[in-house]
Amino acid sequence: MTCVGKGLDRSRLSSPGCGRPPNLPQFPSDSADNYHVEPAGPEPIKNPPIGFKPREFFVGIAVAAAIVFCVAGARWYVRARTPASVNGCIAQLKNLEGAKHTWAAANQKRDQDVPNWSDIVGPNAYIGHMPICPEGGTYTLGPVSDPPRCSIEDHVLP
Repeated sequence: MTCVGKGLDRSRLSSPGCGRPPNLPQFPSDSADNYHVEPAGPEPIKNPPIGFKPREFFVGIAVAAAIVFCVAGARWYVRARTPASVNGCIAQLKNLEGAKHTWAAANQKRDQDVPNWSDIVGPNAYIGHMPICPEGGTYTLGPVSDPPRCSIEDHVLP
């Protein structure tokens, strides 16, 4: 007997040399109810889960809390830093104003005269090093009668 053909012939499967060892058990019955072909691929999910798992929920809460703390901390840092920066700049402006008046009195200058930076700032001048605005503004000396100015609007002498 040979194993040729497209149909399923049970007698050929049990014969030696046809791809099935003879010591395997025979099919339970010849009825068509016992033959079931499984579909290829994974089984479809019948009832997909709804909502979040507890771990996903707590991770989401932790991420949201981290974002809130970062935003609140940044607002606090900017709010706390701004008055200190303004006060530091105003202190520098007061030093420049005093140095300008001292320079004018020592050199018999009038109110319309404008000092150079080298007259006010330097190792042998009235201010030892160049003043720097804490927020990156630039200073303008101007005439002796006018107070020095910072390029940032809020930094103004009272």
